[in-house]
Amino acid sequence: MTEIAPRRRATGRSGRCWPWRLRANEHGSAIAEFGLGFVVLFSVLFGIVDFGRALYAYDAISDAARIGTRFAIVRGSSSGSPATSSTISSYVQNNCCAGLTPSSITVTTTWNPNNNPGSTVTVQVSYSLTFMLPFLPTSSVPMSATSEMVISQ
Repeated sequence: MTEIAPRRRATGRSGRCWPWRLRANEHGSAIAEFGLGFVVLFSVLFGIVDFGRALYAYDAISDAARIGTRFAIVRGSSSGSPATSSTISSYVQNNCCAGLTPSSITVTTTWNPNNNPGSTVTVQVSYSLTFMLPFLPTSSVPMSATSEMVISQ
């Protein structure tokens, strides 16, 4: 009676078993699966980064509106140098929003009823955030923040 020799297992260089050996019809499937997983992983990663950028941009423009309003309330018509819409706009664009493009910031100032002490000043700051991912349906998101205070001087 002849004995049948046991089947040898595939081993690597270290001599250990190599159980993940691919069948003949599965060659290249690992590359395709890696490619799909890679695209999904980096889409989620860039989505998280863009969401963080959006939160930062909104916080920065709301702070910019507050800074512009504070600048305007101490520069009413009775102060030595009354504020105008252009001075408030340039002050906001020069003194805020690190990391945002200053030319993309739009500042709108309104006084109700005028620039005298006791009146209110409203500063609205707008910004359009562009995403890093190019395949999103909308390439930019408009953001706006408003601050209103009473003029003291």
